[in-house]
Amino acid sequence: GRQFYDAQGCAKCHAIGGKGGTSAPSLSDVGKRLPKDKLTEVVQAMLTGKSSMPPLPKGTTEQQAKGLIDFLVSLNGAPGKQDASAQIEQKKPATPIDQRTKATAQAPPSGTIAASGRQFYDAQGCAKCHAIGGKGGTSAPSLSDVGKRLPKDKLTEVVQAMLTGKSSMPPLPKGTTEQQAKGLIDFLVSLNGAPGKQDASIPKKLEAPTDQGSRGSQSQPGEELARLRAGDRNGPTALPGVLLLSLIAVIAVLIGVLVFRPGLTATSSGKILAFFVLFLLPLIAAGIGTTYHIERSKSTKFCLSCHEMEPFGKSLLVDDSAHLAAAHFENHRVPADEACYTCHTTYAMFGGVRAKLQGLRHVYVHYLGKPPAPEAIRLYDPYDNRECLHCHLGARSFEEGATHNAKPYLLPAVKGNEVSCLSSGCHQTVHNIAALNKATFWKGNR
Repeated sequence: GRQFYDAQGCAKCHAIGGKGGTSAPSLSDVGKRLPKDKLTEVVQAMLTGKSSMPPLPKGTTEQQAKGLIDFLVSLNGAPGKQDASAQIEQKKPATPIDQRTKATAQAPPSGTIAASGRQFYDAQGCAKCHAIGGKGGTSAPSLSDVGKRLPKDKLTEVVQAMLTGKSSMPPLPKGTTEQQAKGLIDFLVSLNGAPGKQDASIPKKLEAPTDQGSRGSQSQPGEELARLRAGDRNGPTALPGVLLLSLIAVIAVLIGVLVFRPGLTATSSGKILAFFVLFLLPLIAAGIGTTYHIERSKSTKFCLSCHEMEPFGKSLLVDDSAHLAAAHFENHRVPADEACYTCHTTYAMFGGVRAKLQGLRHVYVHYLGKPPAPEAIRLYDPYDNRECLHCHLGARSFEEGATHNAKPYLLPAVKGNEVSCLSSGCHQTVHNIAALNKATFWKGNR
């Protein structure tokens, strides 16, 4: 079970006895925390592809699965015990999976060099952090168009740093050959963002019905936007609107009474009535109306009601986890009905007031000015990490993430707004309006 665990690269995310990754929970005492039947359920979900973790290989035997379960059950947190199986690992004969893993790393590349680079990329578990063509992890930048963004000499430097252990990413194995490193570089160079091209080096497989049902069509982004709008609530409930209209109707009736019967104002009670009708009630109506429309303007539907914003609405449905806005919206990391307001309002004193004043500026430009093209729209100010940290600060995945802790200075620099979450090369793909015509869109229930 320990050999199978190591062969699948589980240690890149999970730690045992303090050794391993930090992007997923430690397994040092998992056998103490979870009963065997629960661990069996977890492994079965990985076998069937229904787990949030990477699936186990299709050729996994019942014996290998049982060995993995027994190994996890044995991890009870006792010092030295969880690594007992690793101490004798070298003395045991290699399993077929070990042999296949070793062959992948040492055998000469089959087909093109880029294809062998893809095999090496997969063997190192790079997809657990990086995505290609929308498939893979989201804790590190997407590599879909890395060959277009970075020249070959820069990619060579990156791989060399991984070979020497000077990279913020996990180091490559010590036995990595020059041919394997060259294949990896050539594979990265080949990733230019062209649909279908980035996966040309691996055999194509038929999508499962669930995959087909969850992925969108390139030709129907307008339909997806319509579904987004239909799925949003219309901001606040309609009750304040009904009360406002009722109050306006009452004011109108009472004003009519005063106009047609001016003698009523001759008495003290009539003067009080006139004060309420002409001053106090209109003031209350104005307050209710202002509050109602301010709340309504927070809704995603309201933000996307201007045609300049339609592409930004479409970008919320891009089927690529590397797109920051889409990943937050589709996974409900922000309220779906107030997605725009949640991310674009500063979490500081008078942040909401400032957002509304900027909104008035948008209205002015929309009706009286010349709105820029959607792809030319930019933020008024650089995005402050404070808005990200409002939700992520203190979260385990943020505080213990391997990327954030790769260098001692990085996490404090992010918290201090010295290194930007968005423009430092980590989460740089936010809306990416210019590339929407090449994107696929998610079809999911909202």
